[in-house]
Amino acid sequence: MYENPHPWNEKANLLYIESPSGVGYSIAGSDEDWIHTDMSTSRDAFAAVELFFKKFPDYLENELYISGESYAGLYVPYLAW
Repeated sequence: MYENPHPWNEKANLLYIESPSGVGYSIAGSDEDWIHTDMSTSRDAFAAVELFFKKFPDYLENELYISGESYAGLYVPYLAW
């Protein structure tokens, strides 16, 4: 094994957002946080993206690609919208 002199993360960055709250490694703070609709999930994801760019404005100049798997076939279009 050897270290790749040209790793992909020299050219790209990756941000994972697990949604809705309470799935995977994410947490739900209260019982209300377990109640979701497709639209509420997309609003939460959009708020997370906004907060990310507010905290890390240097990344705003980069192209943004949104992808997902499984039920994200609904979440991703809502987020992109």
